[in-house]
Parts: sequence; C-alpha cells; structure tokens
Amino acid sequence: MTPVLSIVVPVHNEAESLPELLRRIDASVRAGFPEYEVILVDDGSTDESWSVIRNAASHHSSVRGIRLSRNMGEHIAVSAGLDAASGERVVLMDADLQDLPEHIPVLAAELGHGYDMVYAIRKHRQHGVLKRWTSSFFWMLLRRLTGLDIPPDQATLRIMTKRFRDALVSLPESNRFIYGLTAVIGFPQKGVELEHGKRFAGRSNYNPMKLLLLAATGVTALSSFPLRLAFFVGLFLTATSSIFAVEILVQKLVFNSVSEGWTSLMVAIIFMGGVQMTMIGILGVYMGKNYMESKHRPLYFISDRT
Repeated sequence: MTPVLSIVVPVHNEAESLPELLRRIDASVRAGFPEYEVILVDDGSTDESWSVIRNAASHHSSVRGIRLSRNMGEHIAVSAGLDAASGERVVLMDADLQDLPEHIPVLAAELGHGYDMVYAIRKHRQHGVLKRWTSSFFWMLLRRLTGLDIPPDQATLRIMTKRFRDALVSLPESNRFIYGLTAVIGFPQKGVELEHGKRFAGRSNYNPMKLLLLAATGVTALSSFPLRLAFFVGLFLTATSSIFAVEILVQKLVFNSVSEGWTSLMVAIIFMGGVQMTMIGILGVYMGKNYMESKHRPLYFISDRT
C-alpha cells in the first residue's frame, strides 16, 4: 500500500538518537497518518547507526533503511531519501531530535491551506553564541549573494506535497544545496516559528568552518555573483594601481625622490598579483563545478537496503 506520509531522515553517526526518534515519530504521526514510512539514509556512519536501522526495520514495517557507499554529505543523503519517498506528503527532518517530531502534525495542518511546502523556523535556537553568530552570518550571506528569498534560521524540518517533491527530485545538478533549491522551485511556501529542541546525544557534525564551506557551496551553486564581484574588484584594483603609478611618476619627474625602479615594481607585483590570483581562484571554483557536472556521475551509490 502506498504510504500517505514519507519521512526522510539523513543519518550520520546518530545511533544513540535513532530509537528515541522512531518512538516519537510513531507517537506523533500514527493518529493522523496510519500509513506512513520513515526512510533513514545512513550517510557513511562510522558508529552503529546502520545496525540500529536494520534492527528497527526488522521490527517495524514502517521503517526503511538506505545505506550509502560512503559519506556523501547531508544534502546528497536527503536527495537519496527523496528519490525513495513515495508518499503523497514528504517530510524532511534531522535525526538529532533538534527537529521535534511532535511538530510534524502542525506543519501538515498548514500544508492543507494551499501551500506546497511548509518549513519550520527555529524560534529559540539551542546553540552556543558562536554557533548562533556563524549561522546568522551564513543565512545573511546566502540571501545577499544569491538574491533568493531564503528565510534565515530555517530548520531542516519541513513538509511538502508530492508535486514539490517531484520538482525537487527533477533538478539535475550534482552540486546540491537543498535550502536554495527549494527557493529556486518557488510554489507557495510558508515558514512557521517552532521551538528548537536540544540535541539528544552526541555532537553536531557542523562547525564554523563547515558552515562557511556550506555557504560557499550554496552561493556558487545558486548565483554567479562571485564572478561579477571579481570583475568589479579587478576594476577597483586596476584603478588604484593606476593612481599609484601616477603618484610615482610625479615624484620621479618633479621631486626625483623615488628609488630607481623599486616602488613601481612592488606596486605592479602586489596589485596585479592580487588581481590575478583572485580572478583565477574564483574562475577555478566555477570551472571545477562545471567540470564535475559535465561528468554526469550518479549523485550517490547505495551499498545496502533494509
């Protein structure tokens, strides 16, 4: 029987959280969605996560497990789960219980008001000051540089219609950033402020450096702004070096106070070297992404299923 609700959960080293997660999901959704499935995607875990998933699937017909061949990253794991989801409604959520399963019926009720996706906005973040600051900077950077309406502080927790899920799965790029892709799709969407739960066990897989790299991935996947920025930076540095060159020429011809050849050489090296390295670096990022896209490799490989 086709499930009414599919719940996709990427899993990376969450063995301690999974039993409690599944218990709370069942308690939260069974009354409203008797026919539901939970798709747990093991993204190359190094703990006992896959053993826990297999054990849960052997005891509960609603649990399905997918094991990727290696760690592919959260957004690829989400894509694998979406490919496998067959429900009329699809939920995405994290496994650490900071996304509260009890909120799924709340989002489902909002979805019935004509929206294709309803996502949770964290009301009170259960993170330290540094994590909150880097996260705020992350969302601000995405909004400013991509020009897309990507609401800040949104959680992974969201529910979507089958139409929205099909549109998301149809996007062909391998450089995937789910939050940005949902903004690209459009369709009626709504954010709902909900409480942010505490992590049940273990430590977060995201540190400030990973958040920065994720922001860079999102920007380069969704916008050509860095290329335009490189153009204007090049113009600015060229104009600045031209001003310095005029100043050096005046000092040489009028005051004869410039060391022979040294200053002009340093100006040329520093400014032009900086311009070239900046441009080459930005172009390299985009060329590398185009190169990887041109290979048309599968997004992921599955090593096992329950």
